[in-house]
Amino acid sequence: MNKRSLQFLETLVNTPSPSGHESRGLRVWMDYAGQYADETYSDAYGNCVAVLNKGGGPRLMLAGHADEIGMTVNFIDDDGYVYVRRLGGTNPAITKAQRVTIHSRKGPVKGVVGSVAPHLMRTETGAPKVPKIHEVFVDIGVGSRKAAEKLIRVGDPITLNDQFELLRGDLAVARAFDNRVGTWAVAETLRLLQSSKAKLNAEVCAVANTMEEVGLFGARQIAYSLHPDIALVMDVTHATDYPTVDKRQHGDIKVGQGPTVTHGNCNHPEVIKRSSKWPSV
Repeated sequence: MNKRSLQFLETLVNTPSPSGHESRGLRVWMDYAGQYADETYSDAYGNCVAVLNKGGGPRLMLAGHADEIGMTVNFIDDDGYVYVRRLGGTNPAITKAQRVTIHSRKGPVKGVVGSVAPHLMRTETGAPKVPKIHEVFVDIGVGSRKAAEKLIRVGDPITLNDQFELLRGDLAVARAFDNRVGTWAVAETLRLLQSSKAKLNAEVCAVANTMEEVGLFGARQIAYSLHPDIALVMDVTHATDYPTVDKRQHGDIKVGQGPTVTHGNCNHPEVIKRSSKWPSV
């Protein structure tokens, strides 16, 4: 991966974009993808589109969702502790003791998810208790509801503070690879195609769509408005080359071995056939 592409991925991942609040991340995506497009625009739902070879045919849509899971402020108690609701499929078990940011209208507010010592949280069977989402609370360092309400309010989105970090070789870890990797791949595909635009017959529409984690809303909107002849959707999947995962149930998917292709009744067999012939798939 070249240095500029890696920097784009890091910036994209580190820019908070919880479902329904994707505008900051979409600006990063549009600024990058727009350099390789003939036309860019966004729709009323916030979906962003970068078009290459406008007027060509067939029309190919490359899409990835721009949002990430998180939480929202649901209730502030008298002591200023902030209770939350899910935003997408957040797992409350992994939130304990995590540092978070509440994205308020007045700016970011730092906090940490409360966590009681394990020996104070065991169930009757002796097993550690996993909190339900309504039991998860955030400490933002205030002592009253009044003080908290000067900083935040109900409905403000919350994201974890895990930033992009390289591990070894080509491996990295981050908070929101689901699905910044998809929107990054879409924009990078546009970049690579732009260099050979003269040979391109198809119109290519790169899309970063909104609100996937809460109901696929942006994807539905843009699919109906674009009417693509072919659509390829880029999203993350679950690697199974690590302990405790049953390959017989979930398939054999290895990190670093290239993309996977999803098979299913809703996927056109010819698209599956052709895409499966690509190198490293």
